[in-house]
Amino acid sequence: MPGAVSVQKGEATAANDDGRLPFTDKGTRVVVFGATAQQAKVVAAEIAKKAYWNSSYFGGTFEDVSAAGLVNHRPSVAARNASLAADAACLASPTAADIDNGSFDPDGGALTLAVVPAGPFGLGQHQVALVGTDQHGASAASAAFITVSDRTAPAIGDVAFSWERQPSPRHGMTLLTLDYVTADNCGGVATALTVSGGRDAERARVVDAHHVLLKNGHDGGSDDDEQSQVSVTILVTDEAGNQSARTVTIGGRSKER
Repeated sequence: MPGAVSVQKGEATAANDDGRLPFTDKGTRVVVFGATAQQAKVVAAEIAKKAYWNSSYFGGTFEDVSAAGLVNHRPSVAARNASLAADAACLASPTAADIDNGSFDPDGGALTLAVVPAGPFGLGQHQVALVGTDQHGASAASAAFITVSDRTAPAIGDVAFSWERQPSPRHGMTLLTLDYVTADNCGGVATALTVSGGRDAERARVVDAHHVLLKNGHDGGSDDDEQSQVSVTILVTDEAGNQSARTVTIGGRSKER
């Protein structure tokens, strides 16, 4: 019952000392309810002996009190596990709606739900509790697990490229340099280059994540010969397996060999 305290048979003296009874105001109205009228009468008599002269007891049963709508029941709280995506800071803060599984107040009143602890949480699995509190302060809780995962693909910035001819005993090669930056919300990335396109792509060789050796002629000329065009794809993979790709097409080669 809202505002009620529990005082059992034989506890009147302790309740007078520990604050369950008002102590400083012996004229406070005290009404005792019990599972039966006899149980309530016994406790009420003990309280009256402690000089609470305005004491009485309810002459019905607990069921009678409940039927009259005077009993406040604890809320029914049910939680479910949830999987959340990490944000830009690689963290996630669950809301009550994320893990609520149909919680309600059996008395039909307003129910306030909260996640404890509130977070934010990093990657991985974390145990939390969904706590429901009704308008009279009665509460209940249910446990759940939240799993935070990285679902954001890494970012690839603008790509700039340049050429530098490399000396060769027979056929000259051009070193293609790709300048770009990558970023990921949850940590490191792995970067790889692949070359595709025209006939000269088969003779290209990837040096590292920023350099490709091409047969001489790929110096940015404007020749429309599609057979001499190559495309370099930058593939970036983060630690969770999310990927991003950016493709740069190198124009037709010039007449120089």
